[in-house]
Amino acid sequence: MKLIHKINNQVAGFITWQRIGKPKHGLIEMTRVEVMRNWRNKDIGTELFQRMLKKIKFRKLFLTTHEDNFIARELYEKMNMKLEAVLPNHYYEGKNELVYSIYRNT
Repeated sequence: MKLIHKINNQVAGFITWQRIGKPKHGLIEMTRVEVMRNWRNKDIGTELFQRMLKKIKFRKLFLTTHEDNFIARELYEKMNMKLEAVLPNHYYEGKNELVYSIYRNT
C-alpha cells in the first residue's frame, strides 16, 4: 500500500507498507519512505508517517534501516518508534541493520 504527497501536482514524497500474515495478526512492515531531495526538511516525511498511522490498523508496525541512516532514524524516533534489534552484517559485511517498531492496540 502507498500514500503519496504531492505539491503542485509533483510527487514530493511517498510512504509504502505491507501487511504481514493475516489481518487479524495486525503486523505491518513499513517498506519505504522517501522525500524528494528538493522537498526535504519540510516535515513531509513526518506528515506521510502520521497519515499512514491514521489510515492503518495494526498491533505492531516495524521497519528496518541501515545503522548509518541518521536522517531516517531521527524521523522514526520522532514518531515514537523504538529500536528493537540490531542485525549485525545483515545486508553488507561490517554494516548493521536496525529494526524499529511501534505497538498499539487496534
